[in-house]
Amino acid sequence: MNGLEYLAPDAGREGPPVVIFGPFDRHNLGDLLFPHLAIDRLKARRWICAGLVERDLTADGGHRVVAFSRLAQEWRSQWGPLPMHVIHPGGEILTADAYACAVMILPPEQAGRMLSHPQSAEGARRAWARQALGVARGLPYVLGSTDCDGQRIFAGVGGVDLLLLPAALQDEARRALAGAAYVSVRDGATQSILEGWGIAAPLEPDPVSRLPQACGSQVAAAGKVARQALGLEEGAYGVVHVSAEWGDDLSLATVAAECRKFGEPGLPWVVLGVGYAPWHDDPRVLARLADGLGRDARLFTGRQVWRISGLLAGARQVVSTSLHARIVAEAYQVPAWSLVRDGGQGAKLRAYVETWWGGSRLLNL
Repeated sequence: MNGLEYLAPDAGREGPPVVIFGPFDRHNLGDLLFPHLAIDRLKARRWICAGLVERDLTADGGHRVVAFSRLAQEWRSQWGPLPMHVIHPGGEILTADAYACAVMILPPEQAGRMLSHPQSAEGARRAWARQALGVARGLPYVLGSTDCDGQRIFAGVGGVDLLLLPAALQDEARRALAGAAYVSVRDGATQSILEGWGIAAPLEPDPVSRLPQACGSQVAAAGKVARQALGLEEGAYGVVHVSAEWGDDLSLATVAAECRKFGEPGLPWVVLGVGYAPWHDDPRVLARLADGLGRDARLFTGRQVWRISGLLAGARQVVSTSLHARIVAEAYQVPAWSLVRDGGQGAKLRAYVETWWGGSRLLNL
C-alpha cells in the first residue's frame, strides 16, 4: 500500500490534476526526486507540482513548481466546486517549521543574513518567516483540512524530532495527520510518536528506494555522462559527501581517514554535493575535503540530480552524511557508510538506518 488507493477513482483523470506538494522548490537530492517517484505511481493521472514558492528547477532535474498559495487562491475560478486532492510524497516535512522553510528557499546571501540573527529574536524570526512565505501554518509543508477540501495523503514522511517542537506545532501536526485520508512514515521513531498520538501509520520505505524501478534509464544515462567527464569507469571509484556542518578541519580530516580505511588501495574518490539549498552543502567544504583526500580525488560540482544519482549508483562504495545519498546507493546495491553525529541532521539518518538496515554501516564520528 502506498496511499494512492485512497484517492478518488477519477482524481487526476477527469477534471483537476492531483497536487503533489512538498519541498521541491529548493535544491536537495531527495526533495527533487520525490515528485518523479510520485508521478511514476500516479501512472496516467494528471498532476501538478506545488511548493511554497514558484520555482523552475528543471535544469537541475527537478520540476517547474507553482506556489501552493496561488494555486489554492485560483482553484475555485478554474475548477469550481471540484475538490483539491493532495499528495505529500515524502521527506522530513513534519518538523520543518516556518523559519527553517523560509531560510532554505532564500538565496544564499539572504539566508546568511537571517541565520546571523540572535536566537533571542525568535518571535521576530517567526513573524518574518510567515510574512516571507505568505502562509499562516507553523509547519508550512504540512497541509491541514482547512488548506484543501479533498483527500490529503502523506506517503513515507518523516518527523523524528516531533516531540522537540513547541506544543502548538505538535498540535498542528497531530490535527493535520489525524484528518488525512492516509498516512505512512519512513522510520520507526516517527511511527512510535504517531502511535502515541493515536494515529496509525504503517512503515513505508522512503520513495527514493524505488529509483531504479521508476527512473532507471535517466539515472543510467546521466551517470555515464558524469563518469565520462571525470574520466572514470563504472564501479571503479568511491563517492564521498559531507554537509556544510562537517566543515571544520577536524571533521574533514576524520572523514578523509575513514575513506582511506574503507577504500581499496588506489581507489579514486569522487567528492560531490547532493543539496545546495541553505543549511545543506557548501562547495568550499567539499573542495577542502577533495584536497584532503589527495591527488587522485575528483571534485564533482554538478547540480543535476540525475548525474548525482548516476555517480552514486555506479560507485564501488559510498560514504556520506546524506540520507538520500545512502538510499540511492543501497537501491543500486552499492555498499554505503553513513556518517552521523549527535544533533543536527543525524537523528533522521540514524532513525532510517536503524529501521531498514538494522543500524549497519552507521559511523558515529
